[in-house]
Amino acid sequence: MRLSVYKTIGILLLVLLPSAMKAQQDDEARRRKLSYFYMAAQRAKAQERYADMLEMLEHCRDIAPDDPATTFELGEFGFYLGKDSVGMAMLEQAVSADPGNPWYLERMATVYLAQRKQDKALEILEKMAGLQTRRVDVLSELFMLYKQMGRTEDVIKTMDFLTG
Repeated sequence: MRLSVYKTIGILLLVLLPSAMKAQQDDEARRRKLSYFYMAAQRAKAQERYADMLEMLEHCRDIAPDDPATTFELGEFGFYLGKDSVGMAMLEQAVSADPGNPWYLERMATVYLAQRKQDKALEILEKMAGLQTRRVDVLSELFMLYKQMGRTEDVIKTMDFLTG
């Protein structure tokens, strides 16, 4: 009886292991392909070949539709084209997919501040301050927002943190 259980487990491993390895290889190939097209998009962007950049980013979307870096870049291009609602939707999607990314959060806070949405900017800046406790620029921006909003207690706490 015991031998047949081990035999069954062995057979299952022989059957399942190759498919698991194949899935891992496929995933690695997908990541390499995504990286290739993303870097090609960055080169095209640096050379101001925006049509090529968009084409490469679309390849990235085909490979990994929810990739936050690709989504962020498409959002930035939306802002560049003056399509702020598209840019913001993409930026929110990137932040949702990678909520701890300081670059995405910083860009979102900047957009909210430009749109005079202090409450939303404050929420993002507080999150950033929690993730990166020694960023003086973030703390200074928080200080100014708290001051503008009349949040005296938060102004004092932030000042203490900046000077302590």
